Amino acid sequence: GRLEVICERSDKVGGRDMDECLMREFAAQFKKKTGLDPLANKKSAFKLEDAVTKTKKILSANHEAGISCECLVEDEDFGSDIKRETFLGMCKPMMAKVQAVLDAAKAASGIP
Repeated sequence: GRLEVICERSDKVGGRDMDECLMREFAAQFKKKTGLDPLANKKSAFKLEDAVTKTKKILSANHEAGISCECLVEDEDFGSDIKRETFLGMCKPMMAKVQAVLDAAKAASGIP
Protein backbone atom coordinates (compact mmCIF):
# COMPACT_ATOMS: atom_id res chain seq x y z
CA GLY A 1 0.00 0.00 0.00
CA ARG A 2 0.84 3.63 -0.33
CA LEU A 3 0.59 6.36 2.22
CA GLU A 4 -0.25 9.85 1.08
CA VAL A 5 0.27 12.82 3.38
CA ILE A 6 -2.58 15.25 2.78
CA CYS A 7 -1.85 17.70 5.57
CA GLU A 8 0.73 18.55 8.20
CA ARG A 9 0.37 20.64 11.36
CA SER A 10 2.49 20.85 14.48
CA ASP A 11 3.03 22.66 17.75
CA LYS A 12 5.89 22.21 20.15
CA VAL A 13 4.15 20.25 22.87
CA GLY A 14 4.99 16.77 24.09
CA GLY A 15 6.25 14.51 26.82
CA ARG A 16 8.96 16.89 27.96
CA ASP A 17 6.29 19.48 28.73
CA MET A 18 4.57 16.92 30.94
CA ASP A 19 7.87 16.14 32.65
CA GLU A 20 8.41 19.84 33.29
CA CYS A 21 4.93 20.14 34.77
CA LEU A 22 5.66 17.31 37.21
CA MET A 23 9.10 18.72 38.00
CA ARG A 24 7.63 22.10 38.96
CA GLU A 25 5.03 20.41 41.18
CA PHE A 26 7.51 18.18 43.00
CA ALA A 27 10.10 20.97 43.27
CA ALA A 28 7.45 23.15 44.94
CA GLN A 29 6.64 20.33 47.39
CA PHE A 30 10.33 19.86 48.19
CA LYS A 31 10.88 23.60 48.61
CA LYS A 32 7.88 23.87 50.92
CA LYS A 33 9.23 21.02 53.04
CA THR A 34 12.92 21.98 53.15
CA GLY A 35 13.22 25.55 51.92
CA LEU A 36 15.62 24.35 49.20
CA ASP A 37 14.95 24.66 45.47
CA PRO A 38 16.05 21.56 43.53
CA LEU A 39 15.66 23.37 40.21
CA ALA A 40 18.33 25.93 41.17
CA ASN A 41 21.07 23.28 40.98
CA LYS A 42 21.74 21.37 37.74
CA LYS A 43 22.68 18.12 39.47
CA SER A 44 19.54 18.05 41.61
CA ALA A 45 17.39 19.13 38.65
CA PHE A 46 18.74 16.17 36.63
CA LYS A 47 18.05 13.81 39.54
CA LEU A 48 14.50 15.13 39.79
CA GLU A 49 14.00 14.90 36.03
CA ASP A 50 15.12 11.26 36.03
CA ALA A 51 12.71 10.40 38.86
CA VAL A 52 9.88 12.35 37.21
CA THR A 53 10.33 10.43 33.93
CA LYS A 54 9.91 7.15 35.81
CA THR A 55 6.88 8.49 37.68
CA LYS A 56 5.23 9.61 34.42
CA LYS A 57 5.68 6.14 32.92
CA ILE A 58 4.13 4.54 36.00
CA LEU A 59 1.18 6.97 35.82
CA SER A 60 0.51 5.93 32.24
CA ALA A 61 -0.54 2.48 33.49
CA ASN A 62 -1.60 3.10 37.11
CA HIS A 63 -3.93 5.43 39.01
CA GLU A 64 -1.21 6.57 41.40
CA ALA A 65 2.57 6.74 41.38
CA GLY A 66 5.29 7.59 43.82
CA ILE A 67 8.52 9.47 43.39
CA SER A 68 11.67 9.05 45.40
CA CYS A 69 14.99 10.88 45.21
CA GLU A 70 17.81 10.21 47.61
CA CYS A 71 20.04 13.18 48.47
CA LEU A 72 18.15 15.50 46.13
CA VAL A 73 19.66 18.69 47.60
CA GLU A 74 22.15 18.96 50.46
CA ASP A 75 21.61 15.36 51.61
CA GLU A 76 17.84 15.90 51.83
CA ASP A 77 15.77 12.99 50.51
CA PHE A 78 12.46 13.52 48.76
CA GLY A 79 9.46 11.27 48.42
CA SER A 80 5.89 11.97 47.35
CA ASP A 81 2.89 10.51 45.54
CA ILE A 82 0.67 11.81 42.79
CA LYS A 83 -2.64 10.59 41.39
CA ARG A 84 -3.27 10.33 37.67
CA GLU A 85 -6.29 12.68 37.95
CA THR A 86 -4.06 15.37 39.48
CA PHE A 87 -1.47 14.89 36.75
CA LEU A 88 -4.10 15.08 33.99
CA GLY A 89 -5.44 18.29 35.53
CA MET A 90 -1.94 19.77 35.45
CA CYS A 91 -1.62 18.79 31.77
CA LYS A 92 -4.94 20.26 30.56
CA PRO A 93 -3.33 23.34 28.93
CA MET A 94 -0.99 21.06 26.95
CA MET A 95 -3.86 18.81 25.87
CA ALA A 96 -5.76 21.88 24.65
CA LYS A 97 -2.77 22.73 22.41
CA VAL A 98 -2.70 19.18 21.06
CA GLN A 99 -6.45 19.29 20.36
CA ALA A 100 -6.06 22.61 18.54
CA VAL A 101 -3.37 21.08 16.30
CA LEU A 102 -5.56 18.06 15.57
CA ASP A 103 -8.55 20.28 14.76
CA ALA A 104 -6.43 22.45 12.44
CA ALA A 105 -5.07 19.38 10.63
CA LYS A 106 -8.54 17.94 10.27
CA ALA A 107 -9.88 21.22 8.85
CA ALA A 108 -6.94 21.65 6.46
CA SER A 109 -7.22 18.11 5.16
CA GLY A 110 -10.93 18.40 4.44
CA ILE A 111 -11.87 15.45 6.63
CA PRO A 112 -15.43 15.93 7.97
